[in-house]
Amino acid sequence: MLNKSKCRKITALLAAAAMTFSLAGCGEDTIYIGTSQDKDIPSGLYIYYLLNAYYSAQSYMTETDTDVFAITIEEQPARDWMISTAKSDLVEYLAIEQKFDEYGLELTEDETEAAKINIDSMWEYYGSVYESYGIAESSFLKAYENTLKADKLFDTVYGEDGEREVPEDDIRAYMIQNYALINYISMNLVDGEGNLLKSDGKAERMEMAKDYVERAKNGEDFDSLNFEYLAYIDKLTAEAQAAAAAAAAEEAEGDTSSNELSVVPSDAEEMAPAEESGEVTSETSAETEAETVGETTAETTVTEAETTSEETAEETTASAVWAGEETAEETEADVLDLLTEEEEETTYESNKQVISKDGSEPAAIVCEKVFSDMNAGDVTIIESEDGEYYYVVAKYDLLDDPTYFISAKESLLYEMREDDFEALKKEWADSVEFAFNEKALERYLPEKFAEEVE
Repeated sequence: MLNKSKCRKITALLAAAAMTFSLAGCGEDTIYIGTSQDKDIPSGLYIYYLLNAYYSAQSYMTETDTDVFAITIEEQPARDWMISTAKSDLVEYLAIEQKFDEYGLELTEDETEAAKINIDSMWEYYGSVYESYGIAESSFLKAYENTLKADKLFDTVYGEDGEREVPEDDIRAYMIQNYALINYISMNLVDGEGNLLKSDGKAERMEMAKDYVERAKNGEDFDSLNFEYLAYIDKLTAEAQAAAAAAAAEEAEGDTSSNELSVVPSDAEEMAPAEESGEVTSETSAETEAETVGETTAETTVTEAETTSEETAEETTASAVWAGEETAEETEADVLDLLTEEEEETTYESNKQVISKDGSEPAAIVCEKVFSDMNAGDVTIIESEDGEYYYVVAKYDLLDDPTYFISAKESLLYEMREDDFEALKKEWADSVEFAFNEKALERYLPEKFAEEVE
């Protein structure tokens, strides 16, 4: 829960793979984008941040916009915004590098090695693309490591014993104000066929919800109540499916009964050609043979008709069963028997989870009511805004289990001080002395990215 990445500037930019132009060139006067503290900064870093800005600018486009350079961002033409953003990001990079050294911080060998492995892995697949932009692997690695350094600076400033330390009690208070631990039963107000319940059906479902509330308050395990409800819904669904299968089987049997004697005429016709065979030598023998044949034919026809009728019925039944349908007498009972067997194997997952104050799971109205109307220990019923669900919700004390706080502490701290840290980084950046190489700035322009896309 509450996991948020603290890396702010690394972007995959995989969509840029379609571009194959090179922003890098042979001119040595543009190899470096500028100088800070007598140290030359490679242009690859600036191009990296410029590419980030180019793609960030596209997120400001509306459905009617077709040209990113035709829009305005933060009261600036998009082109100017991209350039100023890339320059600001580069200077912020330098500020973090300098502050990291001032605080005497270092990346561990494990952190450095992990960063190199990650970049090598990416470079194996996308390195040629980045190199075509003029971004060397070393520049990409520097940008990546810079985010790790920013994380360490954040912890140094706001963490334990930091100059702007945030007390644990404040972090706990923030957690309680913005997150809650709940369990819930989601009662969809539909019947086994998926049709919305009428007033009587909703009233019945509400009585079930009230019963669950009382049983939960009396100490019954909430997950067990939820599983009981889920099994009930599964049974309703199975019964509806069984009834539908029974109706289909009845219809199939009716169609079969009307056609099961259709084989008689063809059998009789097969017996008829005897007098045309030339084997009858006298009128008497012909009549005798005809009578015999007639009797035999009648008997055979009746027998075969009965047999055919039975076989057809059996085949129809077998076909229905193979297709998942059974006879009207057997289908519903057999399906419910299968359900009973499946219930023994069915496992349901708990709905116990941490939700956020402005969240939307399990529903926005549930998140709102949990924070506005409920205290730890409460169990209540919340109806969805569309009237299609009843939620039986139990709220717990999030601090009862220390593992929640321990696992979320770092993310919570970052949430609390993210804006403050952004402002602090800007202060650091304002103190950085950096001289841009104007020739390099004139050369590496964001329009190049768009030209290649076209």
